[in-house]
Amino acid sequence: MIMKQIGNYTIIESVDKGGFGHVYKAKSGKGELVAIKVLKPELTSDDDAARRFIDEGVLLMGLNHPNIVTVIKIDEWQGLLYIAMEFLEGQSLAKRLKDVTYTWDKALEIVRQIANALDYAYNHKNQCVIHRDLKPANIVFDAKDVPNLVDFGFAKKVVGGDKTVSIMQTHAIKGTWGYMAPETWSSEVSEAGADRKVKLSKQKIGRHTDVYSLACVLIEMLTGSPHFTGNSMEDFLLKHVLERPDLPDHWQTDVPPGFTSVLEKGLAPLVHDRYQTADEFVAALDEISKPIEERVDTNWVRIPAGTFLYGAPLLRKETGAYKISKLPITNAKYQEFIDATPNYKVPTHWDNATRKHPINQENFPVVNISYKDASAYCSWVGGRLPTALEWEKACRGLEGALYPWGDTPPIEEDCNFKGKASNRKTVSISDSQDHSQRNLSPFGCIDMVGNVYEWCQDTALGKVLGMIKGGSFQSNTTGVLASGYMWHVKNMRTNYIGFRCVKDI
Repeated sequence: MIMKQIGNYTIIESVDKGGFGHVYKAKSGKGELVAIKVLKPELTSDDDAARRFIDEGVLLMGLNHPNIVTVIKIDEWQGLLYIAMEFLEGQSLAKRLKDVTYTWDKALEIVRQIANALDYAYNHKNQCVIHRDLKPANIVFDAKDVPNLVDFGFAKKVVGGDKTVSIMQTHAIKGTWGYMAPETWSSEVSEAGADRKVKLSKQKIGRHTDVYSLACVLIEMLTGSPHFTGNSMEDFLLKHVLERPDLPDHWQTDVPPGFTSVLEKGLAPLVHDRYQTADEFVAALDEISKPIEERVDTNWVRIPAGTFLYGAPLLRKETGAYKISKLPITNAKYQEFIDATPNYKVPTHWDNATRKHPINQENFPVVNISYKDASAYCSWVGGRLPTALEWEKACRGLEGALYPWGDTPPIEEDCNFKGKASNRKTVSISDSQDHSQRNLSPFGCIDMVGNVYEWCQDTALGKVLGMIKGGSFQSNTTGVLASGYMWHVKNMRTNYIGFRCVKDI
């Protein structure tokens, strides 16, 4: 039975019901529409529930932001606790997503406004508010289609010098399972064992916790479906904490290259690997939204469509037209990517404090790069990793040459390979380098064999392994054959694997 009156407000209709309360559309004595949130009668005697309900109202009354719902009054009427707040005429994002998905620009606009609200709640008068239950149902639009952050029932106000809080300080796991960051479930994550052990209470909740949830919301706006699903709390816990989902490399056509890389950081299970603030997350999204030409100038070589001789023994294969990097990606080029994505891990041989490549090695091929790292860079420049077919065609030309320069076995002047020496190492690449001029493919690509292996798009063993081609400074004569390849664990970084990119034409 719907209440008719509460305090000075006349109830019009019920609009929402949750685990802790009921929300009504009502009219004030002055005829203004308001939303009345009432704590369930059976919970009024629960000290913890009542305290949390009042805390939510008090917290919201201290916030004044165009993307945060405005609280008008906190009061009690006939034993019922209630909060009167502005009535938002529009639907929740959750209801909208039942019928529509969003374009990139519209989704980014909403994310930017919610991120601004999160940063305001945290920074305003040093209140340090963490929402902890960010999800589509808690983003509601007003009559002007402005998104508002609502329901701060799980919000945590951090005080003191350490602006993070451990799970033990919150007394319980709080949030909605599909959007909860790993630190809300557990703390120290162990991904090593097949027994899926989860150690609790080491990672702390902080601003980064809301960033994770915001990344989940963004995925749902673009796809129309929650990214994390399950049938039980254990299902969700394992998916958030241990079973890191593969994000697609390709999204709808208006999503810019590099989005998957940004998401991987937004959803990083370890908090120190994640964007630390919503503002940082949005800045990364804005960066990949820039025209690619503003980001990096890569020297591309055009490879025509058509057939060529591939593999050993030779088979006639066909590709479409594409462009491929003239050179392997160098430290200098990768530095541009690192500078533009400030939370991305640098290669292990770089200076982690300054995030810079080794001195005087700007023209060396970047190494200690995983398959994922290489893919992230390629996406950032609007490309992708080459397939084995594309790589080999660019390397050996159309007639199946054994090496980029022809069929003559290499000597040490041709490329950087083991040869007679046993102490080889990666060397610099430039157009003036003698071996680079000799190690020139029929299409003009430089250094495709020797020096460093290069990642290709092809995978094996359930996508655990990635293909590498071209040989390295450690390879013998056979190892630098254009047709040669090896399989390598995709998430391993070594000092003999680099990469180059391709773009479709």
